[in-house]
Amino acid sequence: MRITTTRKEFIFLNDSLVLTPSLKQVLAFLEDSTGASLVENYELHFKVKSITTELLTNGFKHSHANTVNLLVDIDSSHIIIQKYDSGPPVTFGKPGPVAGKVQLSYDIMCRLFANYTGEHNVSFSIEECTDDEIPDIESVTEHFGLLIIAKCADEFTYHYNAENRLNLFTAVIKLPSA
Repeated sequence: MRITTTRKEFIFLNDSLVLTPSLKQVLAFLEDSTGASLVENYELHFKVKSITTELLTNGFKHSHANTVNLLVDIDSSHIIIQKYDSGPPVTFGKPGPVAGKVQLSYDIMCRLFANYTGEHNVSFSIEECTDDEIPDIESVTEHFGLLIIAKCADEFTYHYNAENRLNLFTAVIKLPSA
């Protein structure tokens, strides 16, 4: 796979009718930038498509902004997909004023946690469940899309910049060594 270090910003109207065409634009850009068919690299294709679909869906459903913006960076070792919008700050089961770990979702195989390092700084992590656990699913907030992104990304974070009023979700996929 040849990698051209590149960056592209996509600005999509906040309308769920553009989800499929928007996703196709991002995938075409990635294929052009890598010089390889993502479909032939199933694992990478699955990760990029899942992350992009969930970030766009998240923006269309929750941002309350006029546009959903994606910034895609590609270099020889990573694909970084960022979604930003000017919607209100997001909270993920508030842990307290500064730091803490909050369980957000559960899918029988694993749990999704929001790890707060500040009021609007979160890294997401996954923990495998043991076979003998019987969780109280009723007490878990549903964030299944975030769980999908966290499973597909090597790193997944959220940050709200109060100064410019932007939400920023960042998913990083490490590329296999050449």
